[in-house]
Amino acid sequence: MKAIIVAAWHWTRTLPITKTIPKELLPVGDKPVVHHIVDSLVAAGIRDIIFIISDQKKALIDYFSPHPVLESALETKWKDDLLSAIREPVNLANYTYVHQNEPLWTAHAVWLAQEYIDDDFLVVFGDAIYPPEMFGDMITHYNKYKTPLMVAHEVDPSLVYKYGVFELHDWSNNIKRVVEKPSVEDAPSNLVSNWVYLLPYEIFSYTNNLMQSVTSGERHLPVAIQHMIDDQREVHVLPTRPFWDIGSIDWWLEANSYYYQNKTFFK
Repeated sequence: MKAIIVAAWHWTRTLPITKTIPKELLPVGDKPVVHHIVDSLVAAGIRDIIFIISDQKKALIDYFSPHPVLESALETKWKDDLLSAIREPVNLANYTYVHQNEPLWTAHAVWLAQEYIDDDFLVVFGDAIYPPEMFGDMITHYNKYKTPLMVAHEVDPSLVYKYGVFELHDWSNNIKRVVEKPSVEDAPSNLVSNWVYLLPYEIFSYTNNLMQSVTSGERHLPVAIQHMIDDQREVHVLPTRPFWDIGSIDWWLEANSYYYQNKTFFK
C-alpha cells in the first residue's frame, strides 16, 4: 500500500514563518511535523510515499534526500549521532514527488498522483501529528471490511461548526454524508473529519469526473467520496483519538509546549 501526503499549498495562518519554510517542515518536538507522519506510516508498513508539492516546497525534497557535503563534514568531525539523524529520513521510505502548482484542492492533488497508484492507498495532509496507532488501525479495518475509510474524532458539540461533521446510517459506522461546518443545532453528530482517507483505486473515476465537470473551487476529495456514497458504495468512518493540528502558529506552539512538558504527543 502507498500513501499520498498532500503538501503543496501555502496557508496564511502560519505566515510570515512559512513564507520560505514549508509548514510541513516546522519543528515539532525533535523533528519536523512531516517527519513524524512518515515515521507513523513506515511503522504501519507503508514505505512508498508520494508527496504532492509545489515549486515553492523544494525544501521538502531536500529534507528527504542525501546531502553529500553536510554528510562529509559530519564524518570528518566524527559527529556520528548527527550524521545518523540527517540520514534517517532519507532511508525511511521510497519517495516520489508530484507537482501541483495551482491550488486546485484535494481531489485535484490526488488525481495528479494517479499514474503512481495501482491499488488501495492512503491520503493524509502533511501538517498534523496523528495518534501512532492510527494508520495501522486503518489498514486493519480496511483489510477486514474492504470498504473505503475516513477517519474521525469526537469534539465538544459546541464546536461542530468548525468542522466537516459525519452523519452515519443508523447503528453502523457507514457514512451517509459529511456536512461541512453545520450550525450547532443542525449538526448530525459531534464526530468530525480528520481529513485522512484510505481509498480504493476506483476513486479516480470520481476525481476524473470532478476534473471535467466542476469549477476549481469544488474539486474537493470529500465531494468525490460523497459521489461514491451516492452510488451506493459503502464508506466507513473510523473513530480515533484527536490529532495535533499544526495549521496555525498558536497550535504549533501549543504542540511544542505539550511535547516539552511530556516528552510525547500521545499518552
